[in-house]
Amino acid sequence: MGKLTIEERRRMNAARRTRPRAIAILAEPRDREAWRRRFGPVVGLIALGMSVIAAAQAGLPGLAWRLASTSLSASSLLEWLMPVLR
Repeated sequence: MGKLTIEERRRMNAARRTRPRAIAILAEPRDREAWRRRFGPVVGLIALGMSVIAAAQAGLPGLAWRLASTSLSASSLLEWLMPVLR
């Protein structure tokens, strides 16, 4: 990729200032660490939840409970979900 002209750089900077922050995080590679900090735990909890559901549906409630109870992420998920589910 070649160097940007001054006008191209100004347009890109203006676009960066006007778009929502979440889109900017997804679009800019230098902010990948910020994206991971913001969305990584959510993705991990979704994957863990899917594992627990799959184990329960397969008729393995012991495995589902072990997956849910041994993971620190799962315990925080359960702490967050319990008031919501009540």
